[in-house]
Amino acid sequence: GGIAGYANNTPIGEAGKGCSNSGAVTLKTAAGWAHLGGIVGNAVSNTSIVDATNSGTISSSSTTGDEQRLGGLVGYANATTIKGTGEKTCINNGPVYITAASVLDVCSIGGVVGVATGNTKIKNVYNNNKISFASNKACYLGGMVGVIEKNVTIDGCHNLSGGIIECTKAGATYCIGGILGRGRNWNNTDADGIVIKNSSNSAAINAMATNKSVYAGGIVGIMEQGATGGSTNAFEDCINSGKVTATITSTAAYYARIGGIAGGISKSNVKIKGCVNDTAGEVKLDNVKSTDASHAGGIVGYAAQPGDFDGNTNKAKVGGSAAGNVYVGGIWALDSKTAGYTIGTVKNNVNYGEVYGTAGSGKTLGVGGLFGKITASTIDSENKNTNYGN
Repeated sequence: GGIAGYANNTPIGEAGKGCSNSGAVTLKTAAGWAHLGGIVGNAVSNTSIVDATNSGTISSSSTTGDEQRLGGLVGYANATTIKGTGEKTCINNGPVYITAASVLDVCSIGGVVGVATGNTKIKNVYNNNKISFASNKACYLGGMVGVIEKNVTIDGCHNLSGGIIECTKAGATYCIGGILGRGRNWNNTDADGIVIKNSSNSAAINAMATNKSVYAGGIVGIMEQGATGGSTNAFEDCINSGKVTATITSTAAYYARIGGIAGGISKSNVKIKGCVNDTAGEVKLDNVKSTDASHAGGIVGYAAQPGDFDGNTNKAKVGGSAAGNVYVGGIWALDSKTAGYTIGTVKNNVNYGEVYGTAGSGKTLGVGGLFGKITASTIDSENKNTNYGN
């Protein structure tokens, strides 16, 4: 880390007196797991980081070792609080990226934290520089956090227009989001889940790896949960105004699942409430030549076992073209259900954006003002879902 490699139960900074780093933090060779951060590499056990700023480059060119976790402020955070006490008093202004042609394991990269877990809380924190990946393994990129592993809260955080999220090469399915790349709340039966609220993304989300499947969202790439009846995850009062674009030039059986708020949700007990995909948050399938189905939604692309969708609004244009089946919806593109999981209530959702699509020759096209395809949820007049778009 720019200030400390490892922090255990340590206060770092206080209101108006936070730490600042402007030096580069670079990983050239790793023997095992690697945690890189502009302030701290590995923060655990009630460490607090207040009003910290980083303007240094956080990067890796290592082709050795295991997982790599890079964050503008912290590489890995467990039971840690990261917060700002004023506007932009806690911010990352440095680029964070991995460019090694070949890495040995998955990589998690965040504008603030690479991987967060264990009741970590991130409040009133900003990112304003590019997060990027170009290598041969799976990657998870987020404007705030690359990967969350249960019981983490992000509140009042903002990925500014400079915080472009971009993957140009990957070796497996990858997940990128304006706030969070991948939420992995596996088998968590605790009362608390993953919560993202009062947060926004203003930066472009560019899923450009040409030969792999992708989840990309203005707020979250994908949210997953393994346990039936597990803890509830929530996205509340979040706003996206960054364009979300997916490109796949391979003709193999890959898929693109993209959304103004989330690319996908899977068995995750997610409640999505009061979120807005604003006019500038266009969701576009661009040059998708792969043969598997592609999904574009104003709020969510692919909703597997969706929880409650309540009071969400899409104002942006949603659609595009792909060589396989294409599903496009102002709220979601497609839903599905697995035995043992409960489908939530879908109500008070509104679409104002244009919805369009083109599928491959002989393929299925499903385009709807609100939903591209419904296979599991119940939609009725009492729930007052409304389309005003074309």
